Amino acid sequence: MTRWASAMGAMVIVVVPLGAAPPTDVAAVFPPGTLAYVELHTPAEVAPSIAALLKGTPLADSIALVHAKKNAAKSFRELQAQQELAAWALWLSPEVLAEVGRLKGLAVGLMGFSDQGEPEWAVAVLTGDSTAAGFAARAFLTTSPTIWEVGKVGQVPIFQHKTPATQPDPNTGQPMLAPPHKPPEGNYEPTFAYTPGLFVAGSSKKAIAPIIERFTGRSTETLRDQPFFAAAATDYRQAGIFFFIDSPKLLAQLDEAGKKRTEPYASEFLAWWRIVANQKAVQWLAGRGQGRDGGLALSVGVALDPAQPSLLRDVLSGSAVKSELLHPAAKPASLAVALTFPEKNRAATLLGVLDSFAKAQGVLGKLPSDYIQQAEEKHLLPLRDELLAHIRAVTIIRTPLQERAKDTSRLPLLVLHLTDAKTATQWEAIMPKLISVIAQDDVAQPAAEAIGAVKVFALPATGLPWKSAIYYARRDTVFVLGQDRQQVAAAVVAEAASSVLGDKPAALPAGDMALVGMASLGELLGMIDLPQSIIVGLPNDLAMPPRPSPPTGPSRAELHKAVDQARQAVLGAFHQLPQARIAVRRQADRIILELFQPEMPSKSLTPIVNAVLDWFEKWLDFHSRSPRRP
Repeated sequence: MTRWASAMGAMVIVVVPLGAAPPTDVAAVFPPGTLAYVELHTPAEVAPSIAALLKGTPLADSIALVHAKKNAAKSFRELQAQQELAAWALWLSPEVLAEVGRLKGLAVGLMGFSDQGEPEWAVAVLTGDSTAAGFAARAFLTTSPTIWEVGKVGQVPIFQHKTPATQPDPNTGQPMLAPPHKPPEGNYEPTFAYTPGLFVAGSSKKAIAPIIERFTGRSTETLRDQPFFAAAATDYRQAGIFFFIDSPKLLAQLDEAGKKRTEPYASEFLAWWRIVANQKAVQWLAGRGQGRDGGLALSVGVALDPAQPSLLRDVLSGSAVKSELLHPAAKPASLAVALTFPEKNRAATLLGVLDSFAKAQGVLGKLPSDYIQQAEEKHLLPLRDELLAHIRAVTIIRTPLQERAKDTSRLPLLVLHLTDAKTATQWEAIMPKLISVIAQDDVAQPAAEAIGAVKVFALPATGLPWKSAIYYARRDTVFVLGQDRQQVAAAVVAEAASSVLGDKPAALPAGDMALVGMASLGELLGMIDLPQSIIVGLPNDLAMPPRPSPPTGPSRAELHKAVDQARQAVLGAFHQLPQARIAVRRQADRIILELFQPEMPSKSLTPIVNAVLDWFEKWLDFHSRSPRRP
C-alpha cells in the first residue's frame, strides 16, 4: 500500500522535459467507452482552495501526523499500517498541493471490468508546467527493486511491482536471483507508465493502454468528443471537481461484472435508482463540486430521454414547493425533504414511489399497492380515488427515535399535506383498518393520548413488518404518522422557529423548486448504502465464501466489525456539521440537484479528518491481515 502512496505522490510532481508538447485537455486521453470519469478541473484554481480547507487540520502538518501515528503504535503491524496511512497523507501536504496547481490535468476513470468482474480503472496526469521533479517520477520507476518493466504499449514501457524469484547460491547458500530475471506481466495488477508529459497508473495494462495510445496519437476517438460528455461539460466542467457517468453503459456492465465476480454490484440505493429513474431513461449524470461562500457546493444534473417513461420525472412534476412545508420537521431532525405531487395520476405516482422503495429493500411479497388494493376490497375504502388522490404534498422526516426498540426497523416520519380538512379526518378514521390489513390481523381499537393540544392515536405493533407501534394525528389539512408519539405531535403543530429551518427561511434557494430539504451530510452519506466491497473493500459475506481469519490476533469478523464501526464514526463526525440544504428542480428533460454544505472551517473539519484517518487505518489493517480476493 505504501508503494501506491508513493506512486500517487509521484504522479503529482512529474516534470515535463523540454520540447514536450503535452495535450491541453486530460479528457482527450480517455477513450469514448469510459464508464465514469472524475476530474480535478483547472488545478491551478482548485489547489489553493483545497490547501485552505485543510489548513488547521491534521493533514496540514504531515510531519506531526506521521510521528504521532508512530508514537501511538503498539505493535509492528500497527506501525506498518500507520506508516502506510501517513505515506498517503503526505500527498495532501501544502508542498504537494502547490505542485498540483502546476499540472495541466488530473483525472481518474472507470474503464470497464476485468474478466473476473473487478473494476478496471486508471489515473492520468498531464504534467503541464510542473517542474518540481521529474526526478521523483523517474526515481519511483527506476530505484525501487520491486518495480520491473513488464511490457510496452507502442514504444512506451509499462511497469508493475514484482518480487523476482530467488534461488540459493550453490557456493554460499545466500539467496540470489533465479533466471530469467525479468518477471512476467500480471493480468490484473497495479500498472504504471511514464512518457514525457504523462504519468498514468491503473489496475492493469488493459486499463492504461487506451490512455497511452491517445496521448501518443495512436488513437483519436476520445471521451471529450462524445455528445453526452460534451453536453454535460458545457454545464458542469468548470473549476472544481467535475464528474461524468455514462449511466446506460455503466449499469449494463455492472450487471455482467456482478455475475462474473459472484458478488453482484447491488445496494438498496442502486436498486431504487434503477426503478424510480428507469435506467433506460437516464442518458447521463454529471456534476461539479466546488468551494463557495465558505462552504462546499455540489450540483448534479440527470439527463432523461424524453421518449422513455420515468417515475422520477413524474414525481417531480408537481407545483413549486414552498419552504413552509419543512416546518413540521422539528430539530434535531437529521433529514427533511418536501415535495408536491402532480394533480394528474397522483395516486398512481405515489404508489409507484412506495412500491419502488419496497422493491429496493428486497421485498418479495406484498407491495404497498397490494395492501392498498386489499384494504379497498376488504373494507370498501376509497383509498386511490379519494384519499391518495387528495395528497397534494408530503414532508419526509428522519430523526432519532426515543422510543424505538433495538429490533425495530426505522421508518421516516410522514407528513401528508391534504387538499382539505375533510380528507384529513378520513385518513384518521381509516388508519385502524389499513394497519389491520398490513398486520394481517383484526381491526384494533386505537389508544388516544393528549400531547399538548394534539390528540395522538396509537396502534399496536402486533404483526407489523417494522415491529413497532404506529402513531398518528391530524390538524386542519395535515395528517402525520410515525413511530414516536412526541415527534408526531410536534410535526402536527409545525412551529417554524423550532423547525430545521429555524428563523432563516432564506437558507433555501429562491425560485420554483420541485423538492426542497435540509439534511445532515452524515445522514445523506449513510443512505447511499453501496456494497461493502465498494465502500471499504470488503466482500459481501452473504454472497462470497468467507475468507480465513488471520492466524494470530483479531479474527476476520472482529476486523470487519472494527472497519464498519470506524465508518459509522465518520458518518457521526459529519453529523456535527451544520445541516446542508437540498434543492431539486426540473428543467425540460433535466433533473438538477443542488446541495450546499455551509460553514466548513478547519475546527469543524478536524473531527472528520481524524475519523477518516482512523477508518482508513483500520481498512489498511484489515487488508494487511486478509488474503486478497482470488
